[in-house]
Amino acid sequence: MIYKQCNKCGKRVEADKQCECIIKAKKNYYKDYKKNRNDNKEQSFYSSKDWITIRDTIKTKDNSVCIGCLMNNSISNVDYVHHIETIKDNWNKRLDKDNLICLCSSCHRKVHDMYNKSSIDKRLMQEELFGLIEKFKKEYL
Repeated sequence: MIYKQCNKCGKRVEADKQCECIIKAKKNYYKDYKKNRNDNKEQSFYSSKDWITIRDTIKTKDNSVCIGCLMNNSISNVDYVHHIETIKDNWNKRLDKDNLICLCSSCHRKVHDMYNKSSIDKRLMQEELFGLIEKFKKEYL
């Protein structure tokens, strides 16, 4: 087994794992971040029974794989069920199956990077994601 030294506390940890002190620090950071958010309506939605049900339905339909990776001939497990049109932009599509896509962390990060560039880049990325869903339906469903 290969080990590494934690950059924060100096403990020896398995190379493919994070040290407990890093995990704890991330949890504390996220707890503070979440407490100071002002989008309570959107955040409470993600804890709702309706969201959990539709999220799990989409994961099952897509075989729990990242559609972005799959359409690029790669296989990755799903980490996020992503709203193509965000719930802040279009609350009425929050439970619309055609507005949801399974993505891995890497693809999800790339999508949000494009969303944050400009409104034009965001719209182009949304069109690309809708296209991936259509391609997936034709090829796999």
